[in-house]
Amino acid sequence: MLRCMSIGIVAFGLSGLLRSSIAPLAILIASPMVVATGVLQWPEGIRFLPDQASMSLLGIPAYEVTELPPGIAFLTLLVWALVSIIAYWFSLVRRDS
Repeated sequence: MLRCMSIGIVAFGLSGLLRSSIAPLAILIASPMVVATGVLQWPEGIRFLPDQASMSLLGIPAYEVTELPPGIAFLTLLVWALVSIIAYWFSLVRRDS
């Protein structure tokens, strides 16, 4: 449940910034696939993407290299959610003024 909530908050914040609900979901889905296929060799960075952090929080990491401790995974999801909502709020205030 926590995974769905955090991914939803991140997608909501990104959709406010990008003015589309499809673009953020595509970004969140495509990012780990690009790294997992070996196009980009950056497994240390992929662990901080919201989907990988939430899988680590649930105790089912996709790959050993992307595993995070549950506390760090929770903080990672919290930071993603806060940054997305703050960026959305900032863009909403700037758009209305």
